[in-house]
Amino acid sequence: PDGEIVVESLTEIPANHENLKRSNLYIDNSTKGLVYTTSLGKNFRMQVNDSGNITNTYIEGIAPTPNLNAQSRNVIINSVGSSLIMKSQDGTCWKINVDMDNVLESKTVNCPN
Repeated sequence: PDGEIVVESLTEIPANHENLKRSNLYIDNSTKGLVYTTSLGKNFRMQVNDSGNITNTYIEGIAPTPNLNAQSRNVIINSVGSSLIMKSQDGTCWKINVDMDNVLESKTVNCPN
């Protein structure tokens, strides 16, 4: 059904891990990112660079094997105050969320264990 998140595999992070319980999505590898597919079937990888800026890279000719797959093609974090945590190439962790003015923001945070 739309809006459900299906966890296919999480390398070294069990489904009941503390960070997942707090409604944050944590990407622990700086070369990885959140991969999404457009309505035309093109794949893009969203990552956070060392300055905290969000980048989108077109991934040509490959279909990703998702660790996290949202069947509706959307990842929904439906808990107020929740966020997405990603690690940049230099190992810095960034918390990404939408503020009260609907502005996408990122800030450095301590990396979850």
